[in-house]
Amino acid sequence: MNPVKAVTDPGYKLQEVGLKSKDGMGLIFQVNVFAPHFLIMLLLPQLKAGKAKIIWISSLRSDQKYLSLQDLELLKTEEPYEGSKREIDLLHLATFKELKEMGITQYVTQPGIFTSQAFSQFLNPFTYYGMLLMLYFARLMGSTWHTIEGYTAACAPVYVALTSDKDCLQQDIKYGSATYRNGDEYVKLQELDNTACLDVYSFIRKKELEWSKELLNSTTGGSSF
Repeated sequence: MNPVKAVTDPGYKLQEVGLKSKDGMGLIFQVNVFAPHFLIMLLLPQLKAGKAKIIWISSLRSDQKYLSLQDLELLKTEEPYEGSKREIDLLHLATFKELKEMGITQYVTQPGIFTSQAFSQFLNPFTYYGMLLMLYFARLMGSTWHTIEGYTAACAPVYVALTSDKDCLQQDIKYGSATYRNGDEYVKLQELDNTACLDVYSFIRKKELEWSKELLNSTTGGSSF
């Protein structure tokens, strides 16, 4: 058993399969991928006027293996969270150039491995502090990705948010929050794999057009969501 891998890419983490939103869409897909994208599209005039900066939060675990082209709404997979983050990477690669032509800069980042309140309700004091101990052990063993604290995990998103676009930050890579053994944070660059990029974008674009039509109908007295 590799203890560092166990707290970096845990195969034992359980997620609910087949969750749907009230709209009938894959819940994790809708919340993490489609809803933010749809909001961006609705706000394009304002974003363009303000020369806005968009920062996606992906994941260290957004590997190609977590996404099937036959399940892009992530209803059948046992790793819907990781699949949604893979879709974020691909959606970014498919759209950042077009957005740049509008004066909007877009980046994708990931916060490393850190503790949050999202799953604290499922842990007791023993398991929580046991997990925390393993995270620090992984960092001590040389893992650069165990940021552990939210403040440190925010390093990469804050970096791209505050860095001037005139400095020509690359947009075809991922900015990751990383740490040295002593906990000092830094930004680590990661290559992005564009496999199936156009397939994912076409699927999301189709959903966008469907929902735009539904939104128009709902505001003109037609059908509603």
